Amino acid sequence: MSIGYKAQQEAFDLVLAGVSSTQEGVKPLFELNSYPNPSKHGEEVVFQINSQQTGSGLLQVLDASGKICYQYTVELTDGLQTISVPGAAFPAAAGWYTWR
Repeated sequence: MSIGYKAQQEAFDLVLAGVSSTQEGVKPLFELNSYPNPSKHGEEVVFQINSQQTGSGLLQVLDASGKICYQYTVELTDGLQTISVPGAAFPAAAGWYTWR
């Protein structure tokens, strides 16, 4: 699970959600989660996508400089899907990686 931090440095689980509207009560189009996070060097990372719609999507993993280390085109289905990213996609032994 991704981790976020509050101003008091208190950790909380972070899930990325895409929405089609700012109206209250509208379900997100998708939720994206990853684990393990943080991961060890060379360790496979699993992304879970829970989509409310179908269609093409693109998952990208970027290093701290913004360079794309890995990308994967996925056909989204309604419901939960998992994508495994090989440890070789994370070339540095340590550091920040982001996904979109």
